This record gives sequence, C-alpha cells and structure tokens, in this order.
Amino acid sequence: MPFSYISETDRYIAFADLLFPALAPTATPSHLALVRLEDVDPTADPAALRQFADYLYSQHVPFSVGVIPEYTDPNGYYNGGKKQTITLAQEPALVSALKYMQSKGGTIIEHGFTHQYSNVANPYNGVTGDDAEFYRAQCSATQQPPYTFDSPCRSSDYVVWTGPDQNIRKFSRAIVEPDAVAVFMNQGQVMGVLNPGQHRLDAAELPFLGMFVDWASNSNAFKAELYFVGAREYPHCRFGGRLDEVQDPVSGLIVTLRAFGEYALRVLDPVKLIVNLVGTVDVTNNEAITGWVAQQLLKVTRTTVTTQLMSGAWPILGLSVHSPDIEKAAGPAANEQLTDYGLAIARFGNLDVNLDDDDNTRLKKLAADTSYSRLAGGFLQAAQAEALQGAGEGMAQGGAAVTPMFLGAGLGMAGQMMQPPPQAPPVPPPGTGFAGSGQGYTQQPPPAPPAVPAAAAPAAEATMECPQCHSAVRVGSKFCAECGTPMAKHCTNCNADLAATAKFCAECGTPVNPPPA
Repeated sequence: MPFSYISETDRYIAFADLLFPALAPTATPSHLALVRLEDVDPTADPAALRQFADYLYSQHVPFSVGVIPEYTDPNGYYNGGKKQTITLAQEPALVSALKYMQSKGGTIIEHGFTHQYSNVANPYNGVTGDDAEFYRAQCSATQQPPYTFDSPCRSSDYVVWTGPDQNIRKFSRAIVEPDAVAVFMNQGQVMGVLNPGQHRLDAAELPFLGMFVDWASNSNAFKAELYFVGAREYPHCRFGGRLDEVQDPVSGLIVTLRAFGEYALRVLDPVKLIVNLVGTVDVTNNEAITGWVAQQLLKVTRTTVTTQLMSGAWPILGLSVHSPDIEKAAGPAANEQLTDYGLAIARFGNLDVNLDDDDNTRLKKLAADTSYSRLAGGFLQAAQAEALQGAGEGMAQGGAAVTPMFLGAGLGMAGQMMQPPPQAPPVPPPGTGFAGSGQGYTQQPPPAPPAVPAAAAPAAEATMECPQCHSAVRVGSKFCAECGTPMAKHCTNCNADLAATAKFCAECGTPVNPPPA
C-alpha cells in the first residue's frame, strides 16, 4: 500500500503499527526500528554514503541501504534528450562505498532493478527513482471526483489545492498537514489562517468563522473558500526557452540564445500567494504556478546573459563556463520579483545556456574557417589552397571530376602561389575570439580624412620589413639592425637567392620552411 510521502504524523506510522499484529498476531510486540537509506542508485555520491555510515555506526543505529543496481533515463529527461544508463559495474567507487557501509553494520537490500518501467511515464518521467517498477501508476489532474488521469502526471504534490465545497459544515474537522496551512477566503479577503494540526470548525474555537456563517443553512454551515497551501519545497521544476536574438560582439553574427535548467520552488507566505497571485494565474493548477515562476526566471536570466554579452565580457560560444555566474545573479534577481507573491527560488541549477542549432553550426564553421585562413596566411591563400585540394581529390579519383578548364585554372593559381610576392604578405586575419583562437575581430576605425598636400619632401630611403620583428630595414642590408635576422636567404635545393619574405623558391619551387617529417 504505497503512500505519497511519510512524515512523523502521517498515517503510515499507524499503518505500520497495525501491520505487525495482522501478519503475526501471536508474536510478542517489539517496537524496534532502523534507518533505511532509500533509492541509492549508481549516481549516488560515494563520499556521502561513507559519512552516513560513519555517523549511524557511531550512534549505534542499525540501518539498511535500498540499492538500485541500474540507473536509466531512457528518454533523456535529465540529460538533454539523450538516453543515459549507468550500472554499478561502471562505478567502482560506489561499490567500494557500499561494501564499507556493510562493514559498519549496514544491510544491503536490492530496491528494484531500475526502479522505473520501460521508456514510459509511470507515472512521471520514466527515470530511475522517480517512477514505479512493479506496478502501473497514474495521477489525477483533478483534485476531486470525478478524477481525470494524466500521463505523464502533472505533479504529485499540489502547491495549492481547494477544499471540497464552499459550504463547509459546522463542527467539521479540518486536518492541515504538517507542511501546509489552510487559508479561508471570503469575497477576495483573507478571513483566517489555520496552522498544521486538526481543527474543529466552530466559531467558538475559531472566532473568524463567525464572519461568514451561512444563514441560509440555519447557521449550520460556513460559506467560504478554503485553500490548502503547501509550505514546503517543490523540487525538479523545469524551465527553459528562447532568451533573445543578440549580436555576437566577436563575429558580428546575429544568433538566438536559449536557456534550460531546473529550480526548486518554496512557498514562504501562503497568504501573499493566494491574495496576490490568484488574480494572475489559476493557483489550483500546479503547471500555471510553476509556469509563471519559470517566466520570471527566464526573464531575469535573459537580462543577466544579454548584459554580459553586449558588454563583451562573455563570448557566445562556451557560455556554459559562466553557468555559476548566471545562477548566482539570476537567483536573487528572480526572488526580488517573487517576494510579493510569497514565493522564492530555493535552488537553481543544471543551467544550460546554448545557441539555436543552426546558429551553433554557423559559429563553429566561422571559427574553423578563420583559424584555417590564419594558418594559410590570409583568406585568398586559404581559398586557393582549398580549390587546389579539391582538384587534387578529383584527380585522385581518376580525373573524371576535373575538367581541362578547371585544371588549367588550378595550375594558374598554383603558378601564382609559386611566384614570390611583390611585397610583404598581408597580416593574417585575427582569430574569432573563441577558445584557443586569439584576440578576435575588432572593429576597424573609420578611415582618416585625406591629408592636405604638403610641400614635397626629400625621397625617403627605400626600406623593407624584417620577417622576424617587423622593423623597417634598409633595402640591401644583410641583417636586421634590431634583431639580427639575416635578410638574404638561399634556396636549400638550388641555392638561388630568395626574398626575405619568400615562402617558395621562384626557380625550383622548393618550400622555404618545409614541414617537419
């Protein structure tokens, strides 16, 4: 007989007490108990398990460990849509920790095999530990009969749920769970609040009830709206969506950013939640509440991310590195928005800020093309090399793909590449600013206004650029006066004279700096 949760005051305690005499009526009563560590699967923290074992052993508390041998997330619910399976055999540190717990008196109990069923929601998401394994389960989308079952479940715990009727019989008992409060409303006004416990609905005990006696019932009922509000933490609330279209300050491309993550919601002030949010969303619908909170969280995440991007402090690619900074800034900002509604973000994590798939492909291609052009010496040289590579691949396939016209063009480009440049080659373009590629594009300053013609000056002495330190060197000098680099080169194959900036010998085509063997 499964229960949704167990607390010190829950019916489970009474049920457990009755179960013993039902199963063994002649046995001597024994009220021993042990601590059970539940749902320990291959994703558990070995260090934490060792700490639990040490503490329980030091306090002489018997304990058992419910172990799930295989963790599986068949639909990638927590793994970005990708299936994930982890077995105990893949986690030797965890196996060692379980053996250590046994040495401290713990008893290992197999707690199902995967603790979920196939790849379907049973009833939540199909993930180990979240779903049932040995029976099929459903949740009702309605709080009162007739029940409407959803798959997957909307939620196992309602933040707000309503009483059965607005006509509440006098002398009824209101049972408020330990982690909830009851709020009585009448015509949009809060008339009273009941704290956890059992309460007899009588104006003599609860004076505020006298303000909404239903006289039509001969004073035998109270006419009021009754809301039960859970004053606890609601974990695993998911949010995500489009952040904004922004211009990458490095490449200049317009890209679409997205953010996805999880948060834990906590109700701090049930009265504020009912009074201030009831006119905005349907507070009895969990999805309406968590969806509204997710919008606020997405809004502050958008502001945090776009502000940093536009300032140039963060690059577009690799934003995941800044997830801790985003969480640190967005969490308090979201709580400022939620405080008037009695809500708070208790935890905020698993944040992933990424690009639209098409934009991600474009930026990666740009980074690769820019890095390649830097290695080749410039965009023109990279284009020529790519064209020659294509021609070579065509000839390697038998030449069928290479027409005489294209072959001639390719040989012409090869001839151009073999000729010594008339002047020093242009400085390669800067890197894209992505990880490992250098400083990145910088906006060029506007061209200077044309200079006013001045009086003819004596002709300046002809100079050329040192390939090592880029200092100006007088034409005809044998060495650079700044760094001592020889300005005259000779071909290692035919001993012909080479220009200081030549990459190939103009006589025989031998590379000046051949690649290492």
